[in-house]
Amino acid sequence: MKFSGSVHIDGYVEGNISCEGIVTVGKSGKVKGVITAEKIIVKGYIDGNADCNTAEILEGGKFVGEILYNQILIEPKGIFEGSLKIKGGKIKKIEEKKEETAQKHEAVQ
Repeated sequence: MKFSGSVHIDGYVEGNISCEGIVTVGKSGKVKGVITAEKIIVKGYIDGNADCNTAEILEGGKFVGEILYNQILIEPKGIFEGSLKIKGGKIKKIEEKKEETAQKHEAVQ
């Protein structure tokens, strides 16, 4: 399914969802599939993968799968089982970050 705006799901959906806006899975909503959206809000249940800018798993919500994201919020009593992958940029090791900071400090002096 493709949506140009936003969508709120309170029933059961099996299949892929592509949305330019916000996909909200309500408390009684269940989705099994891949979701691609600007923002995903989970109050119900998602079993699948997601590719989004922002993901929010709210109290009572459950997400099982993989999320590719830029920003994520998981409230207390929100449940996530799977893997998280941040978009863009490389996550630096602590040693690399320390070295980069030292080099910047030396350049300022």
